[in-house]
Amino acid sequence: MHSAFALLPRTERHDFLMFSWFIFVIIAKILKGKVIPIESYSKAIEAANAALNKKAIDTLILDLKGLTVIADYFVVCSGESTTQVKAIADNVEQELKSAGVRPTTIEGGNYANWILLDYGDVIVHVFEKETRAYYELEKFWLDAPRIKPVEDVGTMKIPPRPPLLKGG
Repeated sequence: MHSAFALLPRTERHDFLMFSWFIFVIIAKILKGKVIPIESYSKAIEAANAALNKKAIDTLILDLKGLTVIADYFVVCSGESTTQVKAIADNVEQELKSAGVRPTTIEGGNYANWILLDYGDVIVHVFEKETRAYYELEKFWLDAPRIKPVEDVGTMKIPPRPPLLKGG
């Protein structure tokens, strides 16, 4: 009795085996490194939660899908001082790292007036309060729906798909 696999021509069996091996290697790397990709929305929520855990103020998620190719979401938040800005950015990086997500780049860490963590589909902007007021980043994206988290004694409650606020 022959299996259906044995009936395939040799080149097709080879192609199938190579493809199977390729998929196996990718899955093994994902599981070994415990890197489980998470969708951009979940990543934005995780980043906002991490920011709020360090008492970030005016935390906001901008939904940029369909408006730009830069990213799917911006997470924008503020700290009262450069020390707090650094602590917020470090916590966002650490929390997402524990979820298997690493930033492609981090900018502004030396001065900590505005730290940008670029996760590809999600970009996190951590501002010092005065710097955020000066640049008014949100005004560049007036058409972007806003996801305003509910802050409650250091915890953030966001429904799975929160209501979106248009433009402000």
